[in-house]
Amino acid sequence: MRSIRDRWLAFRVDERGEMYIGFSYLMITFAASIPLGFACVHLYHALCAAGGIANLIIGLF
Repeated sequence: MRSIRDRWLAFRVDERGEMYIGFSYLMITFAASIPLGFACVHLYHALCAAGGIANLIIGLF
């Protein structure tokens, strides 16, 4: 069985550091987030419009 020091040295030698984000990962992220963002904005506007109409209907009574 190897000692902790030997394992630590093996880990340090094997460690390659930071893995950079690839261009395809960024494009997939943007391709998914932009339509979801637009959907959330349209949902927000629909809820605001529904609240305004509900306020109008309640105000008429």
